Amino acid sequence: MTTNRRRNIPLRLLDLSQTGITGDIPASIVNFRSLESLNLYDCKLSGFLPSFIGNLSHLVTLDLKSTNVGGIIPSSITSLTQLVKLDLSDNSFTGLPASNNITGLQKLVHLDISRNLLEGVIPSWVSLLTSLEDIRLTTNMLSGVIPSGLFKLSSLEVLDLSYNKLQGTIPSVFALPSLRELMLDDNQLVGQLNLLDEGLVPRSFLQLVNITYLTLANNNFSGVWDLDILLSSLTNLQGLDLSYSGLSVVTANANHSVNPEFYALKLASCKLNVFPEFLRSATKLSDLDLSHNDIHGQLPSWTGKMWMDSLSTFDLSHNFITGLYNLPWNYLLHLKLESNLIRGPFPLSICKMSFIQIVDLSNNHFNGTIPNCFGYINENLVMIDLGNNSFHGAFPVISGCERLGELNLNRNLVHGKLPRSLAKCAALEVLDVGNNQFNDVFPNWLATLPILKVLVLRSNSFHGSITNAEKTDFQFSNLRILDLSQNKFSGTLQSDFFRNLKAMMNVSDDKTEENYSKSPIGWNIYYHTTVVIKGMSYELVRILTTLTTIDLSDNIFEGSIPDIIGSLKSLKVLNLSHNSLTGHIPYALGNLSKIESLDLSWNQLVGEIPQQLTALTFLAVLNLSQNHLEGRIPRERQFNTFEDNSYLGNPELCGFPLPKECEKKNMKQIKVQFREKIAKIQRVDLRGKRSC
Repeated sequence: MTTNRRRNIPLRLLDLSQTGITGDIPASIVNFRSLESLNLYDCKLSGFLPSFIGNLSHLVTLDLKSTNVGGIIPSSITSLTQLVKLDLSDNSFTGLPASNNITGLQKLVHLDISRNLLEGVIPSWVSLLTSLEDIRLTTNMLSGVIPSGLFKLSSLEVLDLSYNKLQGTIPSVFALPSLRELMLDDNQLVGQLNLLDEGLVPRSFLQLVNITYLTLANNNFSGVWDLDILLSSLTNLQGLDLSYSGLSVVTANANHSVNPEFYALKLASCKLNVFPEFLRSATKLSDLDLSHNDIHGQLPSWTGKMWMDSLSTFDLSHNFITGLYNLPWNYLLHLKLESNLIRGPFPLSICKMSFIQIVDLSNNHFNGTIPNCFGYINENLVMIDLGNNSFHGAFPVISGCERLGELNLNRNLVHGKLPRSLAKCAALEVLDVGNNQFNDVFPNWLATLPILKVLVLRSNSFHGSITNAEKTDFQFSNLRILDLSQNKFSGTLQSDFFRNLKAMMNVSDDKTEENYSKSPIGWNIYYHTTVVIKGMSYELVRILTTLTTIDLSDNIFEGSIPDIIGSLKSLKVLNLSHNSLTGHIPYALGNLSKIESLDLSWNQLVGEIPQQLTALTFLAVLNLSQNHLEGRIPRERQFNTFEDNSYLGNPELCGFPLPKECEKKNMKQIKVQFREKIAKIQRVDLRGKRSC
């Protein structure tokens, strides 16, 4: 006879990752006293991390990455004596335990609380965890100085404190023989780091003999770093980023060799004046950013034979490069050569780049035609900027442009008609073909593009009326910037056209990162264009989506100004100058509460300046000159700040700031003239409605 006995086996591993469970972390978990591993990765939880988590005294691994949990991390977690791995990344935690009375965590090896909302200083107890090999606190809001104890953790291999608000200097002495990755970029760190002197901090950097990746980018350091000294000391280095660190980088090109695994060199804005020769031996280079430096002349010929199957980013923008060799990079994603002195035709090798996403050749001296092959590159293209060159001829037909977000041809000599194939570019947000020689009617077929935000046709030979002939669901409903100035457009301004500009009617004024137009391929890739604001031309390197402008100046528009324009309440710049507009200034323009610049000059407008315009408290520039306006100039708010050039060429205007004084009238004259003006307004408005 045998007896089956039921054995109670304690639960040691609980893995509910990516199961879709929701709600708070269940209190019943505390019953699993023998639990060694708890994994809730990518569950849709809520609430806080409960303090009872500290009762799971056998926990070795706790993974709560991407679980939507937040609040202050409970101090009870520091009592977990067996914990080796703690991953709380990608959540909404706001604070770390402040207590320095740590009874546990002495076995902790991996600590990751990246991409949260942590505030305050890094608590000193982190420096007491001597077993730590991996500390990742990137992308939070941590402030204060870096605890010096972190640089004394002899087992530390990875230290990532990037994308915080850390201040002060790097600890003066540190010995981290095991350190492989050091990321201190995107903080507010300061201090002298000069590899050419005998300072303690520079010597400490040169003793990081096992370091493979080092970034100090986007800080406020000072000093000079010699690439030859650095590379001869750090022979295991595979990636270096000193961009915008405040450091200057020099090289005598004495070191011609580098770790064969070297893959990234980023030295933007480091005052570098030569192209580094050691890159010739970096056969696996993937990312090269030498932008915003002082590199002159033609690129070395060997660059046209290197990195064919490895290079993904090539950024030499904002230098003094005069010429290129072949660009043979099969897997290149980002090609940025803007703002140099490069001459010659469009590089045909770009047409062979099957994965290219960004092509920026703007602000150079390229010439010749844009080859037809460019229109068939690949469907991955997101940004094309060929602006401010001397390209001529017709622009090729575009195909496979489903991801294209920006096309910028501003300031070239391109002529012909705008390719109707652009109507297939459903992701297009910025179309800037200003200052060319296009000869075409208004491209109303662009109204089919659902997210078009910027349309610049400035200074071409576009002609005819502007209408919404294409019946779509969008009708330019997302436009924020519309520049049709200096063309030959004619006819009346149709109310229906402006009624569809929904994005200009109610736009948030927040200047947050989310309100800049940027590409979907990278958070730091921004669309850009050129606009004219208050008479000055500006290149918008980052287009703030809250900037709304309409410029229809220097055309042949006639008829009255539609009242519907007054409903575009987010409009900041309105320029209708140098046309043949007639009738009165609509009272409705007094509803443009965000307007900063209003130019109605050089038209044939009549009547008085509406008193309603005095409600425009943001108005900084007003030009009503060269019309047929009459009567007293309003004297309230912003109107007290405008000079006489805002009103010149209107002989019947009077009052401040013009020298002409207004006549004093008796009550009987005022009543008669008032009735006459009302009758005149009604007649003009009636004619205007009939013409529409």
